[in-house]
Amino acid sequence: MKPASNTRKIALAIVLCSVALLLPIWASLQLSWIQSELNERNEGFAYVRDILRRAEKTADQVSHAVERINSSHLPPCSAQERDLMRDIDLESDYTQAVGRIANDVIVCSSLDNREPIYLDKPGLVTANGVKEYFHVVLTRDKHPLNVFAKDGVAVITDPDLPLDVSLNDNDISLALLVPSADGQHVLASRGYRIDPRWVRSLPKGEERTYNKDGYMVMAARSSRYDLAVVVASPQERIDRRVRHFALLFVPIGVLCGVSLIWATMYLARLRSSFDSRLKSAVRRREFYVEYQPVVDLKSRRWTGAEALVRWRTDDTTVRPDLFIPLAEERHLIHLITQQVISLIAEDLPRILKIDPSFRVAINLSPDDLRMQSTVEMLRSLLALEGVCPGNLEVEATERAFVEDQKISHVLEQIRSLGIQVAIDDFGIGYSSLSRIHSFRFDILKIDKTFVDTIGTEGAARGVMLPIIDIARSLDLHIVAEGVEREEQARFLQAYGIERAQGWLFSAPLSVAALSKGLRERSQETVALK
Repeated sequence: MKPASNTRKIALAIVLCSVALLLPIWASLQLSWIQSELNERNEGFAYVRDILRRAEKTADQVSHAVERINSSHLPPCSAQERDLMRDIDLESDYTQAVGRIANDVIVCSSLDNREPIYLDKPGLVTANGVKEYFHVVLTRDKHPLNVFAKDGVAVITDPDLPLDVSLNDNDISLALLVPSADGQHVLASRGYRIDPRWVRSLPKGEERTYNKDGYMVMAARSSRYDLAVVVASPQERIDRRVRHFALLFVPIGVLCGVSLIWATMYLARLRSSFDSRLKSAVRRREFYVEYQPVVDLKSRRWTGAEALVRWRTDDTTVRPDLFIPLAEERHLIHLITQQVISLIAEDLPRILKIDPSFRVAINLSPDDLRMQSTVEMLRSLLALEGVCPGNLEVEATERAFVEDQKISHVLEQIRSLGIQVAIDDFGIGYSSLSRIHSFRFDILKIDKTFVDTIGTEGAARGVMLPIIDIARSLDLHIVAEGVEREEQARFLQAYGIERAQGWLFSAPLSVAALSKGLRERSQETVALK
C-alpha cells in the first residue's frame, strides 16, 4: 500500500505544482488581452470624442452663421452683407465660406468669385430643413467641400477638418457620418471603408463598442446634432498590444508561479516540521496548564477556574489556536489531555487546601469523549484526597455533541461520577437544538462572540437573550466567557447570569498565581467578617 500511496502523493504534487505554475501564466495572458482591449478602447474613444467635439463645433458655427446673416436684415448679396459674410468666415474655425443660395445655386458668397456657383441636388435634407450637399468642388485644388443650406444661407465647410487628429497608428480608420432615415451618409472618412450600418442602432448621446469584421469599433452619436463618429481599429493592432503586454506580464506570471510553488513547498515543509515538533512536544511533555478564574458576578468571588493547556518550546509560547486543531487532526489531542489531567492532579490538592469548594473545568475534545480511558482519568482525580465531584467540571465544544453513541455513553459515565458537563462555545458550532436535547448536560457556556455584542445597538437583545432563554428552558446553569467590560458584566448580571470569566476579572494564571489570589481573597473575606 505504501508504494501506491507514495505514487498518489507524487502525482498530486506534480498536478499541484503544474497548476501553481500554469495558472499565473494563464492569468497573465488573460490580463494582457484585457489590458490590450482596454487600452485600445480608451484610445479609440479619445479619438471619437475629439472628432465629435470638432463636428459639433462645426455645426454650431453653421447654425450661428445662418442666424446671424438672417437676423442682420441686410439686403441679400449687398456689399454690406458680403462684408458680414467675410467677417463670419474669418471668425469661424471650421467654415470655409458663407453665401446666399437659391434653387441649388450659390448666388453670392464671401469668396472672391462673383459668379454664381451651381450645385447638384442636395444629397440629404434633414428633418429640420437643412439641405446638405456633399463633395462639392469649388476651388482650383479640386478639394471636395460640403455645403449646408438653410433659410437661404449657405455655409461651406471642409469635411476633413473634424478628422484632422494626430493618430498614433495609420491602421486606425475614422469616419464622420450623418445618420438619417434612409441610411447613413459619410461626411468624411480616413483609412478603411467604414460600414455606416455599424451605427444604425446607436441612440443619440450614447457610446458603444462593437467587434465587426475583424475590427474593434468605437462609435458615438451626438445628443444635439444628427452626427455620429466611428473609429475602427483592426484586430492585428490589438494583437500587437497583446504581445507587448505579454512580454511584460508573462515573466511576472512565471515569477508568481515559481513563488507560489516555493511558498506551497515551504508551507508543506513548515507544516511537516510543525507536526514533528508537536509529536516531540507530546513525547517530551512540554505542555503546562494555566487557570482562568470563573467568578460569581454578584460577589466577584473566584468560585472556580477553567484549565487551559499551553505549549512552550524553545522559550517560545505557541498559540493554542495553532496547535490544538492540528493535535485534533493528527489524533494527538487525547495524549495532550492525559498530560493536562496529570498536571491538574498535581495542582488540585494545593488549590483545594485554600478553597475546598473550588471547581476546575477541564476541556475535552471529541476524541477524548470517545475514549473509555477519559472516564478512568477523571475517576483517578476523584480518588485524590479532598477531591469530590463538585470540584470538577468537564467542557465539550458544541461540535462534539453529534449523534455518536460512544460520545453519549462516555458523557453518561462522566455524569454518573457526579461531575457536571458543560457545552462550550454554544451557538457557533454545528449542532442543532434537536441534537442538544438528545444529550444530558448541566451547564451552557456563552461564547465570547455573543458577549462582545453587548452594548451594540440592538445586537445584545437579538442574540444574547434567545441563548439565555434556551438555557433556562433546558434548566441549565449559565457561564459567560470573554467578559472584558464592566458594561458586559452588569448586563449579564441583570439577566440572571450567575458566573462569568474573562480579562475583566483575571487573565489566565499559573497555579502559583491562582493560589496566591485565592489566599488574598480568603483573607479579605475573613477581615470583612
